[in-house]
Amino acid sequence: MDPRLQQDLQNRLRCVEGHVRGVALMIGQNRPVQDIVLQMEAIEGSLRAVRRLLLQTELETLLAGLNQPTEEERKALHATLVALLDFSQRSD
Repeated sequence: MDPRLQQDLQNRLRCVEGHVRGVALMIGQNRPVQDIVLQMEAIEGSLRAVRRLLLQTELETLLAGLNQPTEEERKALHATLVALLDFSQRSD
């Protein structure tokens, strides 16, 4: 894995980790449920973004290994698979 991507993913996950700790504190402080749920939705969105970045990067790596696909073919395959990933995430 590219070191810059690895660092980016680790930074994003550390941010999520901090938000999870914040939610735990909010629960301990008996904060309104709506506020807690809003923070949890933000955490879930951040995790989806990490998952999407990781999968898209893997997809790019796989596509690069294909035998001389045209740029149009590569873009079409990429767009199709990203759309599929986005759809599958909505059904979680």
